[in-house]
Amino acid sequence: MSSWAVVSTVRAPEWQVNAFVGHYLAIGAKEIFLYFDDPSFILHISNDKVKSVVCDEVYWGKKRPAGLEDRQRYNATKAKNSTNAEWIMHCDIDELCWSQIPIADILSEQSKDIGGVIVSPREAVYSKEPRNEGIYNTPFFKRFGDAAEPKKYEKIAKELFPAMSYAGKCGFWGHVQGKSFIKKSANTGRMPLHHKQNDVPGFEMRKKTDKIILRHYDTMSYSLWKDKHIRRISGAVFVPNAGKYRQKQQDAILKAYQENGEDGLRAVYNEMSVLSPDFLVKGIEAGFICVMEPESHLRNISTDQ
Repeated sequence: MSSWAVVSTVRAPEWQVNAFVGHYLAIGAKEIFLYFDDPSFILHISNDKVKSVVCDEVYWGKKRPAGLEDRQRYNATKAKNSTNAEWIMHCDIDELCWSQIPIADILSEQSKDIGGVIVSPREAVYSKEPRNEGIYNTPFFKRFGDAAEPKKYEKIAKELFPAMSYAGKCGFWGHVQGKSFIKKSANTGRMPLHHKQNDVPGFEMRKKTDKIILRHYDTMSYSLWKDKHIRRISGAVFVPNAGKYRQKQQDAILKAYQENGEDGLRAVYNEMSVLSPDFLVKGIEAGFICVMEPESHLRNISTDQ
């Protein structure tokens, strides 16, 4: 049976980090690497499977990369080089894997020449605005089209998100590429963050699987969503590879705030995150929205610090 690990560069509240760690331990991770990008957001977890690194001045010296993706890639590469697991995946704090059978079994099924297994994303939506403790309660997730029909859900996405559909890719606000489990023995050089990895000697790096899903809670709660986007808009965090759709979202968020303050921000959040019962039914009937019930350990998580 194959062993696997996850690595994440983290800046998040303690309760969210605990939920991330608890989930991946529950589904079988051999190791979890946490790189705390902001030294003021540090959590010490007493578990031998969790490796915590504080990315402070001592860690970076004078070479701290300005771009978030560059720091993520550097950290993920260090984790790949040091892990004792056979496979490792980079993911963000708002990305939680799901599978019906153990991930270790799925990775064990891969032939010896497979060095990368792509996990496709599904993006969370909500039936009502969630509080922090309820962000993982939703069973509703948007699906993206496949290679044969990438714009399969473009029309229904425009119907369900009429005011913001222009700022997403067929209804997705975040990435559509997915993430990859990368075999430690595959000589990739720098660890890929998504699946943009060409084949390397001896290994095929882009094997797709539909047995593992990456649930992306991109909009999360209003408070977390607001903090993420305001930090990007203000320049507190630099994400040069975020792409044109993220820029369109942030332009809309800034405009809404300038014109209507907090009410404007909340209106944009709800347009991106919450669907009415009728719209949920319409999305499910169109195949755009699927239903995936959360595991018991993700329901109504504790937000006590």
